Amino acid sequence: MRIVEKKIRPEFFERVRARKKNVEFRLADFTLAAGDKLRLREWDPKKNAYTGRMLTRTVKAVHKVQMFNFHPVADIKKYGVYGIELR
Repeated sequence: MRIVEKKIRPEFFERVRARKKNVEFRLADFTLAAGDKLRLREWDPKKNAYTGRMLTRTVKAVHKVQMFNFHPVADIKKYGVYGIELR
């Protein structure tokens, strides 16, 4: 088990803290696996500084997807990508 630390903006931090947001989309430029701990440190982009709040969640699963293999870059830029959580 590893602890991986990442920044998170205040509006997303609050939703993760309240357990209303349970899916994260991140650039896959780091190693992460099920069972690891993801430590999210709240980052205020207006002040360009950490707020001091943080939370840690256990990673349930990691799915790496190469979106450009499925859709043209122009479409991804135009429409974005959904993160869909199913119950």
